[in-house]
Amino acid sequence: DLPEETDIDGENCTNLLGSRAAQQMGLVNVNYDNMKILSESDQKGDSHTTMTSSESSPTERSTHSILTSPESSQTGLTMEQITSEYKDIFEGLGQLGPKLHLELEENVKPVQQAVRKIPESMKDPLRSHLAELEEKGIIERVYQPTEWINSIVVAKKSNGSIRLCLDPRPLNKALKRCHHPMQTIEDILPELGKAKVFSKLDCLNGYWQVPLDEESSLLTTFGTPFGRYKWKRLPFGISPAGKIFQSRLDQAIDDLEGVKTVADDILVIGNGDSLAEAITDHDAKMKQLLNRCRERGVKLNGTKFLLKQTSVPYIGHVLTSAGVKPI
Repeated sequence: DLPEETDIDGENCTNLLGSRAAQQMGLVNVNYDNMKILSESDQKGDSHTTMTSSESSPTERSTHSILTSPESSQTGLTMEQITSEYKDIFEGLGQLGPKLHLELEENVKPVQQAVRKIPESMKDPLRSHLAELEEKGIIERVYQPTEWINSIVVAKKSNGSIRLCLDPRPLNKALKRCHHPMQTIEDILPELGKAKVFSKLDCLNGYWQVPLDEESSLLTTFGTPFGRYKWKRLPFGISPAGKIFQSRLDQAIDDLEGVKTVADDILVIGNGDSLAEAITDHDAKMKQLLNRCRERGVKLNGTKFLLKQTSVPYIGHVLTSAGVKPI
């Protein structure tokens, strides 16, 4: 469950163009030589995609579950079985590897940012949110002097709750970059030869699954009207966070056959000459993944679990049992 981000040169940047616009302008080239691209006309009579309503989200319009299809007698592993047998991996904070040490560039001067003013209407919600994060072990009060103090941005969400965002721009300039390759659609193509079934899983509060050591935790100290706090888990906004998380997730599950990871999205691919074979293959891979998540401390989001679909959106494309197309 991560914010969308694009890392081009290692510096913080903001997405100004979507993938389709970038391709149309010739800024990004995608190699489709080995893909079977499905045109819109091909999709009109395709039972693999369903339009639920005019208000359906892109994800809803790009997925179709075997569990509700005419082939439902061959469903095999169900969501009820998964959430019952693996209930523990859908709860609590994950623990992806040992405590992380953030490294600073040499001869960097620490920055102590002033506490930003918070609207009166947001002070009580912010106080409650801080208390909740502290109770969960995600942040901790700081009383001793610290070299770094970061600012925060508090935004109100549509449901009335608030979002707490760290603004560590001076710190980001001082942090050393993390180098780790990110997968592309071309990396997944070799797995799709006989693909007929897909599942897509989402890590629960992905970055928070990476614990920080004490020195790194103090670097993330931030000021509020109620005092200073530090992050005990990797916070959103830290420049190397995306690749650090990707590296740790890959180390945990990358060796599993038919399992791919991009950011906090995990894809499970079921292959076979028939749908029944693909379901059997998928279920075996899914159980291996769930067992590995339990062993390595990876937590999953049960509310964003697409189980056994014949089409799923992934890395700017829709993967289907009939081929691949751009979203």
